[in-house]
Parts: sequence; C-alpha cells; structure tokens
Amino acid sequence: MYTQVPVDVQEEAMECKNGMSCIAEGHCIDKEPCKVQRVGCRNVLFLVDDKRVRTCSYLMKFGPDQICTCPVCYYLYTHTSDEYATCGDMCEK
Repeated sequence: MYTQVPVDVQEEAMECKNGMSCIAEGHCIDKEPCKVQRVGCRNVLFLVDDKRVRTCSYLMKFGPDQICTCPVCYYLYTHTSDEYATCGDMCEK
C-alpha cells in the first residue's frame, strides 16, 4: 500500500517513532493498523479500544476513548478509507 501523503502533512508528524511506516506499509512497523471508531475534526480519530498496548507519540486517552492525533494517519484514513466516505461530511477534508 503506497499512498502519496503531502510533504506538509508529513512535516506535521515529525514525532513519529515508527518512521511513518504507515505510508508505505499501511500500518506501524509490525503492528496491525488501529481501527477507527469515528472521525473527529482536524487530525482526530477516535479509535476502537481493542486493549492493545501502543507506544505512539500521537495516541492519547480522553476519558474512556483512545484518540489518534497523527496528521498522517488522519490524512490516510480520510483520503483512502471506504468507511470515511459515509461519515466524512462532518469535517472539512
């Protein structure tokens, strides 16, 4: 899986500990991709809590939710996911 991610989006994700492997591989190094429950706005993805341990600079807990704030993951999800097509009207692309 290779998706062209704009340089400005990549520059926003310089804290990535996985070398932005999601761009070429579709996931972080040897891990499955995080499952998105719903899309927030501006680089916010609410994740399905599958109890996996993740060591990501862009993952945070917000109450009971796990949130991904990675600009690259957000871009990839909102530009390549079929699921996003059904809920993407809430946020600007």
